[in-house]
Amino acid sequence: MVPEETSNWPVFDYNMTLLYVVFHNFELNKDAYECSKNETTHVFHTLRGSYYLTTGMLILILYTICLIAIIKSDQIRTPAYKTMIFLGICDICSTFVHSITTGIFGIMGVVYCDFPLVIFILGSLGLGSWMGCCVSSIVLAVIRAGDVDSNRWIMRIFDGLKIYIVLGICLAYFLITIFLVKPVVFNENYSSWFTDPGLGHDVYDMLIFIAHFGWQCSSGAVCVVYLTLNNSIRQTVKKLFCTPPVSTVPSNMFTVVI
Repeated sequence: MVPEETSNWPVFDYNMTLLYVVFHNFELNKDAYECSKNETTHVFHTLRGSYYLTTGMLILILYTICLIAIIKSDQIRTPAYKTMIFLGICDICSTFVHSITTGIFGIMGVVYCDFPLVIFILGSLGLGSWMGCCVSSIVLAVIRAGDVDSNRWIMRIFDGLKIYIVLGICLAYFLITIFLVKPVVFNENYSSWFTDPGLGHDVYDMLIFIAHFGWQCSSGAVCVVYLTLNNSIRQTVKKLFCTPPVSTVPSNMFTVVI
């Protein structure tokens, strides 16, 4: 693939955005994302791909349990728990890209030219969900700070319907990043995602792995914190999955006949 010479940072370039692809019958801009026939050599990362896939499945299972507990909790009416739902959706989308998809691609030796459109769309989702995680994490931190400090001035920003306005802004940021920002693209040499898909072999591979591991932790650590430090979620999970079913005994079973 021969990308245009652009900065390595996410930037707005309409020809390199998902919105452009949507309005052009889901065809990539050939000038920006040309797929060379010489770039079809498959690079297999079986061990690393297996690690990404396994940890991704674990994150999805734990996070799904946490989301069920959050929805079932009495605190779902609070701004914090509403924000945690939005954060959870973003984290799950992010995990699907940085762990599940990356793991499968690594095991199968997938290169960009195998599925250029799919990889482009997944890259847009991966970048957008990461941005959504960032902004909703900031909102959640501010809410929690207001809860701990009992700062009513802070909490007034999120009271009532105003939390939905805040989350609407987070959603807009999430969608703008998906549709209007140049996405990250899978690089088979490092089994990771980059804004510059033509990255060469002069990058320290372990540094790439550490960075990707950090991306995983940004999603996976959240559900671990929920299950270990959030007593409300932990108790709800116990009630959902650890409480034995209550057996019903017919009332006439203990009727004494005289």
